[in-house]
Amino acid sequence: YENAIELTKLNIITPSPIGYIEYHRDNYLAQSFYVYEEWRADSTIREAITDPRFPNRAEILAGLGKFAWKLHSKSVNFKDFSPGNILIKYSEPAEFCLVDINRIKFEPLSLKKRMRTFARLWLDDHDLLFVIAGYAKACGNSESQSLKLALHYSRQHKRQSLRKERLKAFLGLH
Repeated sequence: YENAIELTKLNIITPSPIGYIEYHRDNYLAQSFYVYEEWRADSTIREAITDPRFPNRAEILAGLGKFAWKLHSKSVNFKDFSPGNILIKYSEPAEFCLVDINRIKFEPLSLKKRMRTFARLWLDDHDLLFVIAGYAKACGNSESQSLKLALHYSRQHKRQSLRKERLKAFLGLH
């Protein structure tokens, strides 16, 4: 709830918060409910990311980069910047909306932290280029330095995730 209030103050789209209720039992949080207005999206960004033939895909990915810069320029570190947590309306320009916003920190972000944001999108290297080009254009940073870092963190995240999945399969936890 508090994150939604803060994002709204920063002019970043998230479903409008209405309220929340927490139930405590024996000094711990037993249940909580968060109520918000529906934001009517066309889809999540996953559609555009996973379908190479998606209409205007390059422009949408560049727009996602510009949106990420908007977050970062306002010191928003959205740790769950992943395809299922970014809603989109395919207007001109596209509108992006953040959901599942419990893991947000409001803090200044180094270039490394900013580029680490893109790892959870699970983009291939070529598609990440479109996102970083949009980001670099919006912020005026060096596209090559940003891309180098974003590729490093993206590849690192994929290796770690795949290693974790193999370990789970080996242990029979799937």
